[in-house]
Amino acid sequence: MATDSWVTIGGFLASSCSAIAAIYAVKQSVLQRTISIKPELIIKDIELKTIYIDKSIFPCKTFDLNAEYDIDIPVLNIGLGTALNIKYQWLFEYNKHIASCGFVKLEDHPIYSKQSVAKFTKGVFYKDNDENQYHNYDFFYNGFMKPYSIPKVNKEIEYIMPITQNPEVVSIKLPTLIPMLLITEADQTNSLTDIMLEPIKFGKLKITYEDISGTKKNIQLDITMRMISFQSTGEHGPESVFKINFHRSEKKSKLIHLFS
Repeated sequence: MATDSWVTIGGFLASSCSAIAAIYAVKQSVLQRTISIKPELIIKDIELKTIYIDKSIFPCKTFDLNAEYDIDIPVLNIGLGTALNIKYQWLFEYNKHIASCGFVKLEDHPIYSKQSVAKFTKGVFYKDNDENQYHNYDFFYNGFMKPYSIPKVNKEIEYIMPITQNPEVVSIKLPTLIPMLLITEADQTNSLTDIMLEPIKFGKLKITYEDISGTKKNIQLDITMRMISFQSTGEHGPESVFKINFHRSEKKSKLIHLFS
């Protein structure tokens, strides 16, 4: 083969290798840029301490007085990018569990219908309205009334920065009504041993967020709750501690489950 032919082939191979290297470099650059803006969220399991009480709407209450209506669930961003436009919702069958706890649905609100609140031994007033942005429940028990107003979709968190940039923990709000209903239901139908051995299905948590490029991420978690300790003679009477666990629902989800 002539020398010129070898030179031509060598030049072609060199050009091809250069082109392949350039393409690889571009892909690596795109990949690194994607990783550099990608957020990664962690939802932590929590422990919920409750105190058993008499003559109340529910058989127990949260030990933490600040958790009367909402329980803080820590969320961390261990990615390299900021998570934006965070929205989340608790997928829970409120009406089903309310009925299972023995609350009777009232057709008219006692206050507006001028009926005596003390008349209702165990009742609840609510309206099914898909257009309403909140689940509104007013519970009545032996003359007591307790209202709950729960957002159907929570939008209070605008962003979560990576913990490498901002170590401050951001929390989502778990409606206290959910564990109160589940504990009441379990207390009525199961023994203490059963409650400690069998996890209670909690419903689901759905989270959506975006990175700075506008790419959306959807995450869905299964939730369970289990009693991990019980003390019959606590400082404030009988006390119990429940562990609330978050489990990945989808194999494709890249949400990391962190055990606290």
